[in-house]
Amino acid sequence: MQKVELNNARIIILHLIKSLGRGGAEKLLLETLKLHDKNRFEFHCVYFLPWKNQMVDEISKAGAKVSCIPAKNNFLILLRLPWIIRYVRLNKID
Repeated sequence: MQKVELNNARIIILHLIKSLGRGGAEKLLLETLKLHDKNRFEFHCVYFLPWKNQMVDEISKAGAKVSCIPAKNNFLILLRLPWIIRYVRLNKID
C-alpha cells in the first residue's frame, strides 16, 4: 500500500449553524473543535440568529473564526445564500 503525502496547506472547514445558543449541537461543535489539529485544519463557524450568541466566545477561544450573518427566521436564512457564497469564496473554504 502506498502512503499518500498531503501538502502542508491547512484544510479550511465551514460550519453553518442556525444559532450559537447553549444547545446540544453547539456544545458538540465546541467539543469537536477542541479535538482537531489546528495545524492541519482551520475552522470557520457562521450562525444566523444574533440574539442566540451565548457560545461565541467559547467557540472562538477553541480556535474557530466566528461570524454572524443576521437572519431572524428560516426564510431569511435561505435568502442569505449569496452572503454564504461570498464568505466561502473570500475565505477559500474547502
